[in-house]
Amino acid sequence: MSYDAIVLDTQTIDNYHWRFNEGMLSRMKQFCHSQVDFLMPDIVKNEVQSHLSKKIKESQDALDKSLKDALAHFLLTEKETEPVYDSAIKMVSADALASSIIDEYLTNCGAVEFKCSDLTTLDEVFEAYFNLTPPFADRKKRKEEFPDATVLFAIEAYAKKFDKKIIAISRDQGWIEYCGGSDYVTCIQDLGEALTQFQPKTAPYEFAQRLMFDIEAGKSNTLLDSIKSAVISRYDDVSFMAEADSYLSFEPEANYCHVSDVEFEPFINVIDVSQDYATFEIKATVTYDAECDFNFYHYDSIDKDNVYLAATTESTEVNDTTSVIFTIFNDFERDYDSMDAEDVELTSVIKYVDFGSIEPHYEPEQD
Repeated sequence: MSYDAIVLDTQTIDNYHWRFNEGMLSRMKQFCHSQVDFLMPDIVKNEVQSHLSKKIKESQDALDKSLKDALAHFLLTEKETEPVYDSAIKMVSADALASSIIDEYLTNCGAVEFKCSDLTTLDEVFEAYFNLTPPFADRKKRKEEFPDATVLFAIEAYAKKFDKKIIAISRDQGWIEYCGGSDYVTCIQDLGEALTQFQPKTAPYEFAQRLMFDIEAGKSNTLLDSIKSAVISRYDDVSFMAEADSYLSFEPEANYCHVSDVEFEPFINVIDVSQDYATFEIKATVTYDAECDFNFYHYDSIDKDNVYLAATTESTEVNDTTSVIFTIFNDFERDYDSMDAEDVELTSVIKYVDFGSIEPHYEPEQD
């Protein structure tokens, strides 16, 4: 089946952390000046803007605290911190910045924006609400579904009005159930899989099929080795947030990742095709040892200060799933050993590692 339009739900955009100029979200720019409509309902846009604005404000607050700490501990002077305050805190409205970022992205993608209220009515939404029809399938949670319901009814109306087949990207069960009963809107949970639906079945598609079969057969080649090296290099540079439990106060210090294995799934999405190149997405499971140094403290109620007690180094093995985006230029009939994967990106990388219960490690006393 061929499709004429694509729409992302709020959670899909949030899941890619509003990285509009890289990774999967940047691939939506291929629809600018194309025959495919990238739809942006006003409710989705407003929700995304609200979430992004909140994150920007949290970052500003954290930066403000860091600058004040740097001043208090004589790391920086007021003359050095003032330009940062002006450029990133005082003169920047989180709402305005979020709005400008999203507007620029939508312009670069040639997005078709519309107001949901122009295409659907409250009568339609409330009828589904009281009849418990999708997306109002859960009686206990149905009040939370009003924004999604309004968006879905508007998308359906848009499809009927312009006679278009639409792919909606969402992992929300309400969206999945609603689209399951629609003749116009199909729900696909994975953005990479959805983008594949819009690519021509030409040489890049055949290349992806060939590479998938070789991965499934366990064949090794220079192309996959180069992608694996890029993934390992990215994990070598990562700094994660260490989480743990202890009966003592503690602070995590330096942390490290040591990748032991990268396994690719035998399924590749063709997400962008041009005359000179094609971009692909492949899922990978990264196995690594996470290591972190912890310092333990005891609070001295007399001096009102933390007193250092001891330290420990903890490690744990983690399996992390990520998507890897890579681009191949020119001839796709070449042997893998003569191909170079360029612009290799990871759509996600570790942020938190839980080390469980920890306690100090005391060195034995020397005789």
